[in-house]
Amino acid sequence: MKKISTIIIFSSVLLLANTCNKEKEDCHKTITIFNHSEKAIYILCDTHYPDTMYFSHSSSPTSDTFNNKILAKSASIRPLQNRDCWETIYNYGVQIPSDTLMVYVFDADVLENVDWADVVHYYLVLKRYDLSLDDLKQNNWTITYP
Repeated sequence: MKKISTIIIFSSVLLLANTCNKEKEDCHKTITIFNHSEKAIYILCDTHYPDTMYFSHSSSPTSDTFNNKILAKSASIRPLQNRDCWETIYNYGVQIPSDTLMVYVFDADVLENVDWADVVHYYLVLKRYDLSLDDLKQNNWTITYP
């Protein structure tokens, strides 16, 4: 009897864990970034639009290479993955009060060889995407670089 109870509990935990992070039509927890360039990039996002320099308060994306770096000719969801739905983050206006998420793209070689203070000072950003919730919906929750 104890063995059956253990199996039922274990199965229930697996079932719940498997359904917790699923995306639905009105709940997207990831934004996929496609790097079609020949170079690796780093991604950093910020919600303080229109202050396009607020990212300077963040640490360099190189502090978390596993999650923030996207290799050449590949894609990743890790840099812009949330526990909450992006729709919720946008709609409540607390985390993104301006309805604009800024996504910064940096050259990996630059970030790995130049001091972060210089990257900020000289604004060594390859590209910045200013994205509303409607933009993300229209782009099917993807960002394509370049």
